[in-house]
Amino acid sequence: MLTTEQVDRIRPKLNFIQMIVLAIVLGAVAFAAVVAAIVDWSNLASYMKMMSLIGMATGAGMFAIAFIVPSLIAETSTAVVARELSNERREIDDNQAIDSIISSLSISQIIFFAIVEGAVFLNLLTFMLEHSKPSLIIVGLGLLIMLIAFPTKSRLQKRVANRLQAIKDELRVS
Repeated sequence: MLTTEQVDRIRPKLNFIQMIVLAIVLGAVAFAAVVAAIVDWSNLASYMKMMSLIGMATGAGMFAIAFIVPSLIAETSTAVVARELSNERREIDDNQAIDSIISSLSISQIIFFAIVEGAVFLNLLTFMLEHSKPSLIIVGLGLLIMLIAFPTKSRLQKRVANRLQAIKDELRVS
């Protein structure tokens, strides 16, 4: 667990991550509102057209990628941070480690939400062009994923603490 001093020190950085993610989420919500305002809702197709099918398949693949890529970044960065911050006695400076962890955490969060946002945008575009209702499934699922995965301060602090512990564990093993 992080100390109160460490939590106070990283609070502005965690706020920054939240602001970036919020901007990504609001961008998707704003585009969904624009599409909802301009689409002719009386002329919707309940079946899938070709572009909608491609958009849904691509969107589903993007959701899978959104969960895989950030975790790969986290695993790789944990190993790199452990190597870089360790010295001859196998000790690390917690503050340096936490700074590196927050950098990789912000990158992985941005990548995750950007990929999910891309799936939402793609399916909003296919819905706008073909008026096919099934495209809205991916849009709704993407917005739900963004809402559920939104990085709260407690989640971010827990991730930082877990990665710091993983770095310390890796140093003990090696």
